[in-house]
Amino acid sequence: MVGFGKEKDCESINPWIRSITNHMYWCAASRDGDESTQLVRKWRSVVNHIQNDHNETIDAAACLHESLEGKEKKKKWLELGSQAMVKLEKVLTNKRLENDIKK
Repeated sequence: MVGFGKEKDCESINPWIRSITNHMYWCAASRDGDESTQLVRKWRSVVNHIQNDHNETIDAAACLHESLEGKEKKKKWLELGSQAMVKLEKVLTNKRLENDIKK
């Protein structure tokens, strides 16, 4: 992911790298017997979150954080369909990575 942030039109990924890493640790720490399918849904929620979509979808769980309304946001949300978001989503939803997350 760090390499993408150096590419033209992908600099907007950089502020999110730490949050994505923290999300991976949270998924592992909060597993508590979750089925592997639910764990992957938790993981995929980060893709929606960084686009300011915090709702449940067919593929991703809803965010579990409190409402972000009225709070100062230090990072810009990534835009759906932007070059940065397309590349990042490809990495975050890679089947090999998702299979590793299940373990």
